[in-house]
Amino acid sequence: METFIIIVALLWVSPEKSGELSAFELTHLEGKSLKFYQMQQCLDHVSHNYVKIVLSMRDVHENQAVPFQIFCKGSKGVVEL
Repeated sequence: METFIIIVALLWVSPEKSGELSAFELTHLEGKSLKFYQMQQCLDHVSHNYVKIVLSMRDVHENQAVPFQIFCKGSKGVVEL
């Protein structure tokens, strides 16, 4: 069965970090696993939790990066929100 995950692309604010990896798989949010079995479930989750996702990424990267794109990715490709 195909599963879908959330990918967050980051824009680095700090020049020292500009060479670091700029896309991350978001595996958990508020202690809940983020793996979906339908693309629409993934897209709906991103829509309903957009602010939480953005704030979570900013916290993890200590305000050094800003999310600029969020994708749902399955084994058949990427769908941009």
